[in-house]
Amino acid sequence: MDPGPEEQLVDGAHDAFISVFDANGNYLWSGNWPSWWQGSAIEVDPLGFVYVGGAFAGEVDFDPGPGVEERAAIGKSDTFLSVFTKNGNFLGVGTWDCNLNGSPPSIWDGDIIIDIKSDESGNLYVATQFREMIDMDPGPGQDYRWSLAGMDAIILKLHVSGELIWARNWGDLDGARIVAMDLGSDGNIYGAGSYHGKVDFDPGPDIDFHDTPPGNSTGAYAIKFPPSGNW
Repeated sequence: MDPGPEEQLVDGAHDAFISVFDANGNYLWSGNWPSWWQGSAIEVDPLGFVYVGGAFAGEVDFDPGPGVEERAAIGKSDTFLSVFTKNGNFLGVGTWDCNLNGSPPSIWDGDIIIDIKSDESGNLYVATQFREMIDMDPGPGQDYRWSLAGMDAIILKLHVSGELIWARNWGDLDGARIVAMDLGSDGNIYGAGSYHGKVDFDPGPDIDFHDTPPGNSTGAYAIKFPPSGNW
């Protein structure tokens, strides 16, 4: 794990890892987690806390240190969000139950966290996607959503303490994916991705249908939410 002259060896069949370097590229610390993991997104908030997101299958000990924080995927694959101090100490993990009848995850096809952003208050915004069903609440509460047919895209907001504030998903009968997300200086949340066929992009009770261009099976989209998450 150390690209310099020192060695830090790991041995795993399909592990996720995190490596941290200083501004000059000097290796600081790393961690890895055995079992079926896929790390796909990382963010450092204004206080220096490090967030890592992705997907996992089976049983995983999310604490890369001497402690134990075991979670078991409810579906064939679930998504996760882990948090560390800037020195690499594990603080906790939240998981989302999803893909209850689907295939193992991949960054291109399946339930996985695509992007993580934090605002000045330390609140987190997570872009992810799912098939079939997901419990949007990573805590003890429940907020189940269903995709109508294909893939649904999601943006959700978490309080700095980890509680779910709001979640919005869209995809309709033909499906939508999200590939990028960012926060604007105005506090609005922006997402971008692709969609198939005809999709209602309004996650609320109203309707905002868009069709793919004539002769094309796939289209690109950009979407915007205010900090409240209301369309």
